[in-house]
Amino acid sequence: PALTAPSASLSQEGMGVVLDQTPAPDNVGAILRSAAAFSVKAIVTTARHGPEATGVLAKSASGALELVPLVTVGNLARALTEMNDQGFMTVGLDSEGSENLGSVALRQLLVLVLGAVVKGLRQ
Repeated sequence: PALTAPSASLSQEGMGVVLDQTPAPDNVGAILRSAAAFSVKAIVTTARHGPEATGVLAKSASGALELVPLVTVGNLARALTEMNDQGFMTVGLDSEGSENLGSVALRQLLVLVLGAVVKGLRQ
C-alpha cells in the first residue's frame, strides 16, 4: 500500500486500529478479521516493521482486506499526533499498563494502538 495520511481513511466517526511494529502477516490477518467484525474504519501501520502485503496476509484475513483499509504511514508518532489533532482519542493496549480498559471513559473517535507480540508498545 502507498503511504498516506491516516485521517484520510478514518472518518469522523467510529474506531481505528494502529499497529506498532506488528509485521507477522498471519497476526495482521487475524486483526483484520476482528476489525471487520467490529466495524473498524481503518488499520494504520508503518512502512518499516509493518506487514508485507502478501498472499499469507490476504489468506489469513479471509476477505477482511476488502472491508477494512490498510493504511501505511512513514512515521507512527507523527500519524498519532495528527489523529489526536483531528480529535481522535488514542488508547495504547499493553498488558503492563497501569489502567484497566474497562475503567477508561472511551469516546466515539477512538484509535486503539496495538504493539508487537513480544515487544509490546514502544514509547
